[in-house]
Amino acid sequence: KLTTIKECITEYVRNCSDGDVEDEYLNQEYRQNMTEDDLQREENWIHQVLKDDEMFLDAVAEICQADSELHANIVPDIFCYKETFEINIENGFCRNYTDNALNFLQDLTDKMNRERNDEFDHQSCLRNLFEINCFVNEINKNCSPLAKDTFLEIIQKGFNVVDRCPVPIFPEIQELLDSFESERNEDIYVRKLLVAD
Repeated sequence: KLTTIKECITEYVRNCSDGDVEDEYLNQEYRQNMTEDDLQREENWIHQVLKDDEMFLDAVAEICQADSELHANIVPDIFCYKETFEINIENGFCRNYTDNALNFLQDLTDKMNRERNDEFDHQSCLRNLFEINCFVNEINKNCSPLAKDTFLEIIQKGFNVVDRCPVPIFPEIQELLDSFESERNEDIYVRKLLVAD
């Protein structure tokens, strides 16, 4: 079934677009007016979306595979994960945690963005990392000792962190995480996600 889902996603990405822009996207005239760079960007985007979907589906397949180590590790904590997510979604704790962390680092990120003067967005990267870190912290508090590492493994296998945190800014992001960790005395588990392939 996962293979069928993967094929459907591949077909959708190749032939469709999001809601309102679908007609424009499929319009042949629109494509004829694209520069070589635009066509290449579009091709790269499609390739990246397919790669990301494949990563996610591969992780889900491994979780569902009864004889996999990941399956064995996740099953004992599955209800704890569910409850942790439901509670945090209901009370907005991780959203508040993330907003507070970003506000705390605002001056540093603004300075880094000015110094780099490029397209990389430290705030977007940090937002994703802090959201993940918050859930990891909550899982670490509420679930078994293995749950935190299992959750991080799922994130590593199923999601492309580099989409939001490009490799060139890894050192600066590490520096920002260090600053947050030392000032706030909080564990930053998401460091292990900042590894270049």
